[in-house]
Amino acid sequence: MSFLTKTFIFLGLSVCAFTPALAATGDISASGSLKSSVSTGTPPLSVNSSTMVPNLNADMLDDMHASDFALRTDGHISIPFAAMKVIHPSSDPWDGNSYFLGPLLFASGTTEVTASFVVPGDVDAPTNANVDIKIYNPTANGACQAAITTNFFWFYPVGGVRVAYVFNDANPFPVFLSGNNTISHRATTTMPSSGSTVTLGFVRNGDEAADNCGDVRIVGMEITYQKL
Repeated sequence: MSFLTKTFIFLGLSVCAFTPALAATGDISASGSLKSSVSTGTPPLSVNSSTMVPNLNADMLDDMHASDFALRTDGHISIPFAAMKVIHPSSDPWDGNSYFLGPLLFASGTTEVTASFVVPGDVDAPTNANVDIKIYNPTANGACQAAITTNFFWFYPVGGVRVAYVFNDANPFPVFLSGNNTISHRATTTMPSSGSTVTLGFVRNGDEAADNCGDVRIVGMEITYQKL
């Protein structure tokens, strides 16, 4: 009777020993593979850290391969100098020199520059568009501030009436640093649907107290938009 009782106790301890919970403090290193037999529906791994693990490559993202994701590309519209209209009350900048280098933004008075383009057929409208305006400051001007602002962005939808958007009206052009002769100023707006006509404009008020530059020139303008 005593023998059977001891055997029963031994077997009970043996059954419990096969299903332990393992807890460890510190790093765990293994020379072989880490394998899990957990069935589908239960994550085989649980972590607290959000730090990326080097060399841990995932084959799919939400059951999709890389080939399932379309690569998005940008479209570009460059506006030539000849397509720009310059309005200044006292001077005509369209001499041969200014045509080659770009329209002048004068140190005195108000100079308004406008340009128009038709939205391409591959635009992913409505989408953000960046308007980059590059201005050249002659070395003779030195470090200075020109009071240049982007003051309007007009849409003319196909068969519709004009929609006016005002953006960056109070956003001053960056300061020209000494020896840094060209500055790019970016304004952001929403590109309308393809086929629409867009007219954009910006001004320099050379008579503002904050403006202490001489004449400066436009040397480039480009619009970047999201393609389909």
